[in-house]
Amino acid sequence: MLIINKTAYQSNTLHRSSDFILTYIAESKEEVDSLLKRAKVAGGTLPSQPKEHDWGDSGHFKNLDGHLWEIVYFSV
Repeated sequence: MLIINKTAYQSNTLHRSSDFILTYIAESKEEVDSLLKRAKVAGGTLPSQPKEHDWGDSGHFKNLDGHLWEIVYFSV
């Protein structure tokens, strides 16, 4: 599932995106890790390390066009 959040995202570790974050909902923690690895191999950048949360896992990458992607897995 792809979700588009039409709000700017800003935090201490992630730089502000222009207009939106593209969000992909993964089916497992392993898929989150795999997609982030594939994005990096393809030339994307990881502005922060993947994180484990009470609700699941998440990670971010910027693609070659500079768009910020969020990969999430909800375990609950």
